[in-house]
Amino acid sequence: MLPVAASRSSLSKVEALAKTGQQSKAMAEAEHLLELSQRSTEALRFAADLNLEHGSPRAALELYWELLHSPQLKLDPDERAELVYRVGVSAQQAGDLDTAEKQLTEALRLNPDEHRALRALAGVQAAREQWQEQLDT
Repeated sequence: MLPVAASRSSLSKVEALAKTGQQSKAMAEAEHLLELSQRSTEALRFAADLNLEHGSPRAALELYWELLHSPQLKLDPDERAELVYRVGVSAQQAGDLDTAEKQLTEALRLNPDEHRALRALAGVQAAREQWQEQLDT
């Protein structure tokens, strides 16, 4: 694992690269941090969030999936719902509508008040032209 001060500094650098339009450098640095941290849950979450916002939705999906199934990860129900939502959104953005629908439905089961998951699920149904299902959601 990286020392705390070094990891915060590195994370800040990666964020700055992404926010200044240097996504490829940011993604390379994030991957390097993942390896240095031995794919810690914190580094996985950071890299997944970074990919979802600035990089590849497919990479974000893979990282969130790895995080969701990490034996090190301890989540309360709301945190789990948030992570499942992020898996669903990244799947939706990657064009994997089956996975998106399953994960967004699960996020809603975990937290019925999660309006973002409901909105994203409606988007999946619209992409599939499932108009009646969209009305029923």
